Amino acid sequence: MDYDAWGYELESRTFQLYEGEYKFTSKERDEESGYDYFGARYYDSRLGRWGQVEPLLDKYVSFSSYCYALNSPMVLKDVDGRDAKVTINNETKEINIDVKIYFTMDDVPGGFNTEESKNLLTSYLQEAQNQWQVAFSQIEDYKVSFNIIPEIEEKISDVNTILSESNFENNGDNVASFYSDRKAPGVLFNQLIIVSMKGKTAPRYTGSHEIGHLIGFSHPYEDDSWEQKNSKNVMGYHYDRDKPTKYDAMRFLNKLDKSKNTQVVKGA
Repeated sequence: MDYDAWGYELESRTFQLYEGEYKFTSKERDEESGYDYFGARYYDSRLGRWGQVEPLLDKYVSFSSYCYALNSPMVLKDVDGRDAKVTINNETKEINIDVKIYFTMDDVPGGFNTEESKNLLTSYLQEAQNQWQVAFSQIEDYKVSFNIIPEIEEKISDVNTILSESNFENNGDNVASFYSDRKAPGVLFNQLIIVSMKGKTAPRYTGSHEIGHLIGFSHPYEDDSWEQKNSKNVMGYHYDRDKPTKYDAMRFLNKLDKSKNTQVVKGA
């Protein structure tokens, strides 16, 4: 599929048999409205404008709060991914990795208001917490503490309300949401999407896989490739994939700037 710089599909430049949901910059396009869903805001590629104001409005006062990529789409890509906060103490050789995840149990779109959704969220987060901590505990040069921090939000209209709040501007926070009609779990920037698994089977360590995205790990191979489908790495698709290893933990630590006491690692 070919697009102009703003994400609008070019006429006669699209393979007509392609019916995928994910379009411009791999974001999900709503069939009814034609908008692309970026996690916190919806984007209209026909206008090159967002449907909601810029969350960091005060930082970009010289630009329209609805413009995409500061009106420079050939140079910039308008994304968000403040997903894991890391603190480093080089004197004591300690590293703390905090992954804060907000969610709601209210009966709203994206809320965890059923037993299935609550059980899935709990099992994914517990599994990821245990397995990633084991992997990080094998690091020899630093004492690494990996912490998934669930935070319940109440009395909201929908999950996007959480996404738009100020705690996502600087703190590396995330939000979890549940949608029974989606096909598979996944991550969109700092949003962990969990789906109903009724009648489905998931590969081992799905929680570790999805939290791996939140702390910056991408898939090792192209999504539809034979290599990705058969990769047993925690970020692969193999049904019997492996849990996180010391190698995966080292890959994360190698992303860090050891000269900074506090930093935020972008998700993938």
